[in-house]
Amino acid sequence: MFASARLTWIDRAVAFVLYTMANLLQGIAVLCLLLAVYPGMVADPGVMLHVIAAYPIGRLVGQATPFAPGGIGVREAAFTFLVVPWLPVEPVVISATLMRLVSVLVEVAAALLVIGLDRRAAQRLPVR
Repeated sequence: MFASARLTWIDRAVAFVLYTMANLLQGIAVLCLLLAVYPGMVADPGVMLHVIAAYPIGRLVGQATPFAPGGIGVREAAFTFLVVPWLPVEPVVISATLMRLVSVLVEVAAALLVIGLDRRAAQRLPVR
């Protein structure tokens, strides 16, 4: 049997803050993509904050969907549903799809980095 570490409330609060900050950074990134795809977008702070908040909500909906692996398509649909009342559907779908592509590529790059670092560390270990 494996022993599991019990997290203190402070550790849980720190994890929550870091998770929320990472999600908000992804929301800012999707806003930047939306501004690049749709340069005619009105720079209304309310709409921009709505876009920043809608992407993490879409991620949570995608992760909570049991029948779609990785929430594929669900994340983009939820984001589009939340943002379409304020913006046209085409740039919203394009930016959500581009954000999915960027996030997958970042995950692949991170995995390759970890694999590379693991191989370097394995080469430095003495053979017994």
